[in-house]
Amino acid sequence: MDKMRFKMEVKPDRIFLAMVLAITSLLPYTFILLDSDSSFLYRDLTNVFIPAKAIWLRAVQNFGYVPHWNPYLSGGLPYLADLGHAPLYPMNFIFLLFGFDRLPHAVVWFVALHHAILAVGAFFLFLELKCEKNTSFFLSLACAWCGSIFSTMSFCHEIGAFAALPWFFLFSLRASRKAIFSLDQALASMALAWQIYAGNPQFAYISGIFSLILLWRDGKGRSLGRFFVLIFLTVLASAPQILPTLAALSSFRREYEDLPLRSEEHTSE
Repeated sequence: MDKMRFKMEVKPDRIFLAMVLAITSLLPYTFILLDSDSSFLYRDLTNVFIPAKAIWLRAVQNFGYVPHWNPYLSGGLPYLADLGHAPLYPMNFIFLLFGFDRLPHAVVWFVALHHAILAVGAFFLFLELKCEKNTSFFLSLACAWCGSIFSTMSFCHEIGAFAALPWFFLFSLRASRKAIFSLDQALASMALAWQIYAGNPQFAYISGIFSLILLWRDGKGRSLGRFFVLIFLTVLASAPQILPTLAALSSFRREYEDLPLRSEEHTSE
């Protein structure tokens, strides 16, 4: 049954429509994508995102590893441990393709390609929900072009989390029909970990809660089992990012506890 289902899902016409959809989703950015001197320079993109990616790109190009420290913010802060910088996010490879001099323009492609990822994921999700191909095409395009997605252009951690959302629910729905340990369950956990790597763990928490609600229909015991497997695989997949973050938080807590809240002079008074 699984083999027949897999063959049905990878029909050439569906793959072709997904490719057309990915290209179509980039249309709002056509002119700025083709103009190598253009970029998005406003709000968090200018103040936070581009400077952070400049540090990342310099370190990776010159030394071959993700930077551990950001000396330019608040007198120095951890870089690898900062989820907001998304130091291990897979889509960071885009900046390597463009190089340091064209980093601002690379941001345009970074943002635009997330619309394509979201659109294709939504397309296959609607197909999984038994929608017709043409209906799925236009519904997924509406998702990629909706106002809430365009409004996240300057908050790249949010657009990264949104892009993974339909893929997470797609694989979660497919996993709910199979054994607790399955390829779809692993892919669902990777989609959930994607949101953490994108710098938005809050989105991952909410997605996990919704998945538990969806799984509850299979019965309490079975749904809880699937949920714990999902969480375990997600933590395992996102461990390279979670561990340095937890280590930094623990270090900050110890340093904060060692600080005196009041001086001895004030205490004696």
